[in-house]
Amino acid sequence: MALPHMDISLLATAGIMILAAYIGGRLANLIGLPRISGYLFAGILLGENLANLVPKHAVAVEFSWITSVALCIIGYGIGGSLEFKRLARLGSTIFWITFFQAIGALVFSTIAIYVALRLFGPSEMLMTNTIISMSLTVGAICVATAPSSVLAVISETGARGVYTDILLGVVALDDGVTLLIFAAVMALIQGILRPEGLNLHTLLVPLWEIVGSISIGCLFAFLMSKLLTGIYEEGAILKVILGALILIAGLCPHIHCSPILASMSVGCFIVNYEKRHNLFFQSTDPIENAVFGLFFALAGAHMDFRVLSSFWHLSLVILVFRFLGKQFGVFLGSSVSKTDERVKKYLGIGLFPQAGVSIGLILVGAQYFDRWIGELLINFVIGSVIFNEIISPPLLKWCLTKAGETTR
Repeated sequence: MALPHMDISLLATAGIMILAAYIGGRLANLIGLPRISGYLFAGILLGENLANLVPKHAVAVEFSWITSVALCIIGYGIGGSLEFKRLARLGSTIFWITFFQAIGALVFSTIAIYVALRLFGPSEMLMTNTIISMSLTVGAICVATAPSSVLAVISETGARGVYTDILLGVVALDDGVTLLIFAAVMALIQGILRPEGLNLHTLLVPLWEIVGSISIGCLFAFLMSKLLTGIYEEGAILKVILGALILIAGLCPHIHCSPILASMSVGCFIVNYEKRHNLFFQSTDPIENAVFGLFFALAGAHMDFRVLSSFWHLSLVILVFRFLGKQFGVFLGSSVSKTDERVKKYLGIGLFPQAGVSIGLILVGAQYFDRWIGELLINFVIGSVIFNEIISPPLLKWCLTKAGETTR
């Protein structure tokens, strides 16, 4: 039962959420869960379901800029993992597996959610084009894998070997592929949801959203690099990067581009063409934890137990069919590239972790729908992420052990 709402200022609310996220993250680590789980639970505790300190309108409106900036920082970090030389060294196996597991997760999850919404969802209140759009949105988000969870388990077990190398390579590429697919799907569903339906114009919009976003990101990265010529002070670099990412977050929606894809392009350009790239990424470290803590706590505050209790089975559908799609894709990719048998058997489970990128993308995707539909999407996607965060780390640890690559 929720407590009566306390009317406090936005600044006080933000401060409480950052402190609660910190405490939640530490407690989550103590019981073997990733910090993101603690951030989410802190937000759930402070939201309308329990402490009632953070009303939904504050999350959706007053704090929306935090979500936008955090997503751009996430995109920037993903781009930083796409170093062309390193990816080329990993060989074609990585690309085949990444491609097939992404398609598998997209197709399996989209079809499963469409059927589940028809069978269990409020289908009598939804038009067919809305159900298709909801299914595509969830399917695109299901492509993402949580690199932080994977890296944490690998570090803990000291894993090394073929399986581990391929897992890290696929994870590095996977979120970049996710953003491309998500940008295309978001542009596509705008056409599906329009009364006039799809036409040539709406089919060309995804192309502009992808090409335009990448072009803007590369342009911003080039200008940043030139502006910071000869500068090695992390504080100065942080100011320019943060300013550029905030500008991208505010500018891109007005020109029908994706802020997170543009930010990924900034990171990708910097890591490949800027000699000081390590300094450029290190400079954002001091602010990341605070921004991400607030961001994921806000995501947790979106949770509505009434919605989740009515549609919890949709969270389980995402959990199961996302895994099946990734496992099937890994099987196809491994067969085509003729890679190690252990990869074919266990890599699908290794790609099971799902967290930050998925949460960020559903907060974006929900904005394309009516408010109650957006809340429904947010709740059953975050519900699946919470289930995932609990079960995926021990499963990944088991896979690394079965592959014979753990050292401790």
